Amino acid sequence: MSDVTKTLIFDNGIVINYEPEMDGGGAIQYKDFLTYLKSTGKTYKHCFEWCSGLGAVGFSLLDAGICESLTCMDVYEPAIISTLQNAEDNNVSDKVKAYHLDAVHKLPKDLKFDLVIGNPPHSPGNPQNWEGHWYRIIIDPEWRLHKEFFANIGPYLEPNSDIILSETHTIIEDITNMAEAQGLKFVDLITDLESYRGNNNGHGVLHVYNN
Repeated sequence: MSDVTKTLIFDNGIVINYEPEMDGGGAIQYKDFLTYLKSTGKTYKHCFEWCSGLGAVGFSLLDAGICESLTCMDVYEPAIISTLQNAEDNNVSDKVKAYHLDAVHKLPKDLKFDLVIGNPPHSPGNPQNWEGHWYRIIIDPEWRLHKEFFANIGPYLEPNSDIILSETHTIIEDITNMAEAQGLKFVDLITDLESYRGNNNGHGVLHVYNN
């Protein structure tokens, strides 16, 4: 792990510390989720952050009062340890759970969510030969993570739950097809994201689904 520690401070007082290897983009992209969800005026009982990394998106929603409780899941164990430590440091351990897991179906079966968010790996192939932490953050071989997620998230959803995923603009059809194949309804595609403005290397989108 890195010996560099970074810090995010949210508007209402939650502060999280993390190492760069834990961040797949959430340290910037949390603003996109926050802006969109504030615009809907909706609030939620229990948020699940899939591929949570440092947990920036989930903690920002908890800080804003958009969700009452948060469950995080990530394959990178140091990120989960950090999430639990940040929850303790902010006196919200009673509102935050975190699981070191590589598949949604391994979550405790009694969990129920009315909001699911995620910034998962975006590429089904590895033409640039990413390795190490970058491979974990960027590559989803043959969409295995996405397929497992969409196939197994259903039993964890409350009625009329929302799913919001950050993906790249080049794979919109792939993600939508996987979601709809599992009975989820496409709601919206948010394309004007603050975190990608001025980025000449492409842009991301938020996929919004409902069960």
